[in-house]
Amino acid sequence: MRYQIICNGEIIGHSDLEADDASMAMAWGEFVPSARYPAVRDVFKLKSDATRETSAQQEDQDKLTTYAARRERLQLSLQTAEGQLVSTVQIEISDYSTEEGDGSIEVSAHVDEPGFFEERTRVSEEHWRSRG
Repeated sequence: MRYQIICNGEIIGHSDLEADDASMAMAWGEFVPSARYPAVRDVFKLKSDATRETSAQQEDQDKLTTYAARRERLQLSLQTAEGQLVSTVQIEISDYSTEEGDGSIEVSAHVDEPGFFEERTRVSEEHWRSRG
């Protein structure tokens, strides 16, 4: 099932949220950016830059603090492809891509929607049953 990531009312990308852990109320997957994503990409690059550790450095707490504040102002939300809003506590985009488009971008959502994980399981089971 495809989900859209919304930022201040605009679609910045989508994901199938290929994995989840209902016990932690988390769903995550590959993030496919839309044409609007470059306008906010620098916010998410702050986090990836701050958490990219080497043996010589630790996480950059100043960048993480700036990232958290800027992410909150983006008013991120998650909705189904049909436009139904999914209640979330937090949405994170981890952008480790390069300017050339190489690398991965992932999205994770802490979901606060009753029945969300049960519905995903039901849809998945129906899909696999239909394939015989």
